[in-house]
Amino acid sequence: MRIILTFIIVASFLATGCAGGGYKRLMADSGEYSLVELDDQATEVNFSVKFNLTDDYSNSDWRAAAYAGVFEGGNTDASVQFFIVKARVNNEKLVAGYRVIQQGQQVKRGYMKSLPAGQEVKVDISFVNSQVTISLQGVEPVIIETDLQSVSPYVSVSSGAAEYALGV
Repeated sequence: MRIILTFIIVASFLATGCAGGGYKRLMADSGEYSLVELDDQATEVNFSVKFNLTDDYSNSDWRAAAYAGVFEGGNTDASVQFFIVKARVNNEKLVAGYRVIQQGQQVKRGYMKSLPAGQEVKVDISFVNSQVTISLQGVEPVIIETDLQSVSPYVSVSSGAAEYALGV
C-alpha cells in the first residue's frame, strides 16, 4: 500500500510540472505582454529556463518574443532581460539577446545569437552582488553590472505564445 501511495504522489508531482521538467505555456495577444514571477525577491538568484517560441501573430505588426530575467521593485521598470524575438514579422529566424531597463527605459541592448525559428533555447541567469550573468550555449556569458539590490526572477511573452520549463 505504501508503494502505491508513493507512486501516486510522485506521479502527481511530475504531472503538475513541479519537478522542473514540465513545460508550461504562456500567451499574450498581439501588442500585449504576459509575465509570470517565478519566486520572491532575493539578493541572490540562479535559474535555468528552456524556451520554445511556439506561436506568433504574423498578421500583426508586432513581433513575438519570449523573455527571462530579473526585476526589482514589483515591475520590469528596473530589470535585466534575456530575450528571443522573431527577427522580422513573417520571418523564420529568431534573435537571442539581452537588454537592461532602468526607470522604464531601455539603456542597453546586446545581440547574442541568431537561431532558426522553432528551436528550443536554454538560458542560465544568475544575480549575485548586483551582477547579472546570462549564459547561452555556444556564446560567451554576458556579465552586466547593475544597481539592483534584490530581484525576482520571471519569464514573459509578448505578441505570441511560448512554452517554458524551469530548472532544466
